[in-house]
Amino acid sequence: TLETKMLENTIIKLGSLLALGFGEAGVSMIAENLSNEDSQGIANIPGSKVEAIFGFCDICHFHVATEVLKEQTMVFVNQVAEIVHRIVDLHLGAPNKNLGQAFLLVWQLSHF
Repeated sequence: TLETKMLENTIIKLGSLLALGFGEAGVSMIAENLSNEDSQGIANIPGSKVEAIFGFCDICHFHVATEVLKEQTMVFVNQVAEIVHRIVDLHLGAPNKNLGQAFLLVWQLSHF
């Protein structure tokens, strides 16, 4: 039915937002937490060691770009973000965090 499809789409969107908000490391914690009926929250799941390579991509002279682009600055940042995300995804990495003018990128060694 239409209501069931709307509910399914909403749950998928919520799951995507959770994955986006918690990042790649948090996705496994959320999945484990949701699959465990006795779960009492993410805070109770013991940590695990993850070996990874971290990258940092910075937009050089960002302050100059903001002065020149003014209200178009976010459009520019979003265009850069799209390129960075595409390349990192292509090379099996995960964009982890956007810091305005910079991006934190992660490659988990367990994926290789």
